[in-house]
Amino acid sequence: MKTPPSLILLDINMPRMNGFEFLDKYCIDEQQTRVITMLTSSAQKQDIEKAMQYNCVHKYSLKPLKAEDLKNLKNSL
Repeated sequence: MKTPPSLILLDINMPRMNGFEFLDKYCIDEQQTRVITMLTSSAQKQDIEKAMQYNCVHKYSLKPLKAEDLKNLKNSL
């Protein structure tokens, strides 16, 4: 059995598959733990609301990520 990740940093805009397409595939299991932090440059309200509807999304953060942000993120898991 593979160990699941404790944290995934996910952008909305990625090549081949965008962040929402990834969430559609990854978050199928309703029991999936909340390990994903959206790390993106999109501050659009509809993107934030859409991302936070997924059961596996823990937080929505805007780029650029600072060292202190990463430390706080680690402590919140």
